[in-house]
Amino acid sequence: MNRHVIGALFEDAFRQVLDDKVFRLLVGLAAILILPTFLVGFRPDGISLLYGLKTWSYDDLMRAFGGAVPKVDDLNVAVVRGIQEGIVQGLAGTVGLLFCIAATAFFVPRMLEKGAADTLFSKPVGRFALLFARYCAGVIFVAILSFLLVLGMHVGFLVTSGFSDPAFLWSALTLTYVFALVHSVSVAVAVGTRSSIASILTTLMFFVFTGCIQQIWIQTEHSQVVAREAEKRGEEEPPGEKRFGFLVDTLNALHWTLPKTSDADYVIAGLRRSVTESEPRLRDANEYVSVLGSPGGFVRDGGVVVDLSSAPAVWIARDSAGAETARIALSRRERRDPEREGKLRSPTSFAFEYAKIVEKEPGTADKPVRNGRPGTEAIDVSWVRWRVRGADPDVERAHGFLAVEEALYELDASFQHTYGTAEERDKALKDFLVELRVDKKSATNQPPQLWYARTFGWSAPWRYNAFVSIGTSILFALVLLLLARWRLARIDF
Repeated sequence: MNRHVIGALFEDAFRQVLDDKVFRLLVGLAAILILPTFLVGFRPDGISLLYGLKTWSYDDLMRAFGGAVPKVDDLNVAVVRGIQEGIVQGLAGTVGLLFCIAATAFFVPRMLEKGAADTLFSKPVGRFALLFARYCAGVIFVAILSFLLVLGMHVGFLVTSGFSDPAFLWSALTLTYVFALVHSVSVAVAVGTRSSIASILTTLMFFVFTGCIQQIWIQTEHSQVVAREAEKRGEEEPPGEKRFGFLVDTLNALHWTLPKTSDADYVIAGLRRSVTESEPRLRDANEYVSVLGSPGGFVRDGGVVVDLSSAPAVWIARDSAGAETARIALSRRERRDPEREGKLRSPTSFAFEYAKIVEKEPGTADKPVRNGRPGTEAIDVSWVRWRVRGADPDVERAHGFLAVEEALYELDASFQHTYGTAEERDKALKDFLVELRVDKKSATNQPPQLWYARTFGWSAPWRYNAFVSIGTSILFALVLLLLARWRLARIDF
């Protein structure tokens, strides 16, 4: 088969897509989703309609609905990313793919109808080439819609909101990739049954089933890793016997046999981190923790790799005259308690003990307060706050404890009266935690989805490796297409 025949087949597949009425309908729906991104802008100070014709602050908008503005940095960026993920990964990645499955399921059965098959298969082109052209028609169907939706939303938000997320553009490719895997099931069933209805129902059930299998596998894998980490730390006795081993083995077999469609979202998450996160400015010598940057107004002197157990890293803020107004220090020590058979202590217990020590110091102005603010989604710090009497106005202090594996990280902060309000002090600590990264991929203190997102990657161990996930998934699709070829060769028209 020469390149002219191949070009003619793909041109025929492309024309079949453009002539499809459902495709035109879905293009219209995509345009409806794209249009608001060109009309409504999310700015740092509020929402703008029709390029400034009408504006609302986030405070006014949330009060109108009886809520409060979320305490997050760059609220406009968070809103735009939430809309992007909701529409592309949520709506298009589920309901949209279901529509596309139903819309493309008749491509192969229509080709195998008596009259059409006699005409097509009488041409000097192999049966599998014609079948593969129909498979490619379905993939082209979704690829055009995906790139139209993603690129349109990206340009819309860039124009009206001034926000650009390059990693978001990869969503178009992942949507096409997921559909290409699922569409192989549709093609195989269509060849075997020659029924559009059977193809639709089987593919829809398969799409839901394989997604459920992967989510259950992630939950099970997370539980097993947590148990191994606890056993390694000596917190639990080793299990006497392996329970439910057959079910776990069956789950593993299904997971590695079926395509891993949900991993496409984790690929996007990894790409977003690689694009938005820069190289760390500080990395602990044990490689547990790194700091990407400094909070606003703070400066640190020193190298990149530091042993925080021997010397703390210190960030200092100064006023226009060069006088120190605040400092934040980060240090590390062991959290095993030698008096308790080397068991690990929690950050809360350290904070409780530290508060009692501080309360007895003569310079403490009032009783220390223990709380859990500020923190982030991935980092939970146990804080102790108090006020220290001084010759000048009192100094505000905060001391936080963060556990990572067997290490205890301590954050010690002091703020002079010239630094600002309590909200500004909280913001400085929150900004510091936003720059902090826990590099040790422990599962104990992370929910399953977050743990898997951080563990999954291109250089991860083979069980969580992106290349292995994509390779086994593509292999599954190829096997189904080869089965469809084998079955099509034995059909007598």
